[in-house]
Amino acid sequence: MAAINKSGVLELRGDGSWKKMLTTLDGEMLQLTDLSSVNPDDLANGTAGLGNEHRPGSRTIHRLEDKGRRTVRLSKGGSQEGLGISVKGGSEANLPIIIAKIFPGLAADRCNKLYVGDEILAVNGRDLSASSHDDAVQFLKTCGDVVELSVRYLKDAGSLFRQAAGFHRLSGDWELDGAVNPYEKEPPRRRSENSIVTIPLRYCYIARGCATAAEEVGRIIDVYWPEGELACTLRCSSPKHADDWITALLNNAAHQLYYAMDEANEYLSSHSGTRCEVRMMGWLTERPSPPQTQWSPVFLALTDHNILMFKGKAPTKDVDWDTPTHVLSLISTRVVQRSGGDLVFDARTGCATGIESHSFRGETDGEMSRWVRALVQGSHNAAALTKEVDCRCSWKGHSCILSLHWEDGFTLFDAKRSRTSTRDLLRLWYFPFERLIGSGDDNRNTLWLDFGGEEGRQTLEIKQSPKYIVFVLHTFLSAKTARLGLFA
Repeated sequence: MAAINKSGVLELRGDGSWKKMLTTLDGEMLQLTDLSSVNPDDLANGTAGLGNEHRPGSRTIHRLEDKGRRTVRLSKGGSQEGLGISVKGGSEANLPIIIAKIFPGLAADRCNKLYVGDEILAVNGRDLSASSHDDAVQFLKTCGDVVELSVRYLKDAGSLFRQAAGFHRLSGDWELDGAVNPYEKEPPRRRSENSIVTIPLRYCYIARGCATAAEEVGRIIDVYWPEGELACTLRCSSPKHADDWITALLNNAAHQLYYAMDEANEYLSSHSGTRCEVRMMGWLTERPSPPQTQWSPVFLALTDHNILMFKGKAPTKDVDWDTPTHVLSLISTRVVQRSGGDLVFDARTGCATGIESHSFRGETDGEMSRWVRALVQGSHNAAALTKEVDCRCSWKGHSCILSLHWEDGFTLFDAKRSRTSTRDLLRLWYFPFERLIGSGDDNRNTLWLDFGGEEGRQTLEIKQSPKYIVFVLHTFLSAKTARLGLFA
């Protein structure tokens, strides 16, 4: 997924009116420039709103005064342990690779010689001064168990990133509606010499806005800060114009989340006792249950086994990952796409109490397809990783355990004797997946399995809702079908 650079004239709502702005999408930044302050020559040649580093013939990497070059040698605690650092910057942002976070207890913390604000110049002799963020992260992940870093400390790395982000606001008496910068402790001050609004897109929620007049339908785009506050409302010249812009904005915001995902996984790998790696994350819009007319933003993160939901706020801090609003099991989740082209799909999860359903909406066909595909593939991967799911039940008056195995199929064990003997000796019956003809349940406790023939019709009383095991069964079959190159 490559970032899109795009510019054009859009209208910005503020103080109850609309103002024409030169709008520039440049990597992770959305920049709005008062059209009256734009140099006509720049507008003609397409460089209006761009910094010097983006003008033809110029490419400058930001540098700050440093305190000398150092060499630091690290030893990981094993092949599964990372360096324990999170980095920011990269050539695509015209920034050096800088340590943004050091995780307690891991190699970088144990050596006691690295600091937040250190620029990484080289790794094992390989120069990183002109590397992109992705290339630097990938090399740091695969650099071996013993790593030699060449670093130098930047006196004010924080101001470097603030300068690169360019947190500015419009001048004069005209102000943005609800434009509060979450990265500043105080409300932004208006500067008479500045006519630029810059919004970093990482973790931002982007959605189609509500029209206040018939002629505005399909032309409004809202951009929200990660905390859920409105950053700006834009109006495009036509619905087609709005489609082009919202597609580009969503693409660049998703591109930035790949960087944020590395930081989240660094934290989760050092604080989770089980395997928990985020594979995809981003914003969708959810209809609350029971259905209401009001839709609301929700941030979703897909891990190896779960769907983490954060209502109305992105997990921008490490501690946010410890308290998701809701957790759904991927292995028992089915995705149902609705007909009619309304960009809505349902995620239905079988659980101990029955079926939990969530309706989500994407802003474009591409975004909806990307999420549907990720959820389906995620459930298949969860099945392959989990391999076996058990549930307690009763069969012909016996207390039993039904095992559903990724490779072996269905096995029923005698639960009373399982503590004193191996499970193979306690097997009451077994059927492979290919014997299954049909299944059903009464939505309360009873599960029916038909493997053909008189001896193959089995009735089980599940100790909880049968929906969980039924949905897991569907995922196993769907994953095995997909693995054969067929469509489930």
